[in-house]
Amino acid sequence: MGKNTTDTKNKYIHLSFAEREEISIGLSNNKRIIDIAKSIGRNASTIYREASRNNAQVNTVQYRANRAQLRCDERKVESHSRERLSNRVVRKHVIAKLKEEWTPELIVCKLLEDKPGYKTNHESIYRWIYSDRRELIKYLTRVLQNRVVAYSSPELIATSFLDAKQFSSLAQQYLWSRVRL
Repeated sequence: MGKNTTDTKNKYIHLSFAEREEISIGLSNNKRIIDIAKSIGRNASTIYREASRNNAQVNTVQYRANRAQLRCDERKVESHSRERLSNRVVRKHVIAKLKEEWTPELIVCKLLEDKPGYKTNHESIYRWIYSDRRELIKYLTRVLQNRVVAYSSPELIATSFLDAKQFSSLAQQYLWSRVRL
C-alpha cells in the first residue's frame, strides 16, 4: 500500500503581519530573499510573490509591511463581495431563458451562440439565483438539495423538494419537449 500523501501536505497559511515585518526588515537590510525565506520558514517563491505584489508603485519607496497588510486585507474583502452576473445583458438573457424553463447549463451554451462575447458559467447562475434572486427558484427545472440547504431558510427547504416520482415525470416532459423542437 502506498503512503497517504493528503495527510502530509502542509495547508497554505497566509502571511502574518509579523512575517511581513520580517520580510520588510530583511529587504531593507539587503538580505537575499532565500535567506529571508529560511529565517521565517517559508518558501522563497512566497517571499518573491509577496515582495512583487505589495511593492510600492513608486520605485523610490521599498516594501513596507503595514502597506502590504492593508493591501492584503483589501483584496480579501473584494474577493468576497463580487457581484454575480454583473453584466445586465447576461442577467436579462438568463432571466428570459429561465422563464422558458431552460436549465442554467443550457443557458450557458445558448448564451455563447446568442450573445457572442458574453459568457458565464452555470455555477454562477445557480449562486446568483439562490443568493440574490430567490424569486427565480421556481423557474428551475430541478432544485438541488445542497444548494437549497446552503442558501435557504428551513421554510423554503420544506416546500422546495419534489419527490422522486414528480422529478422523474418533470424531467421526462422536459427532455421530450426539447427532442421535439
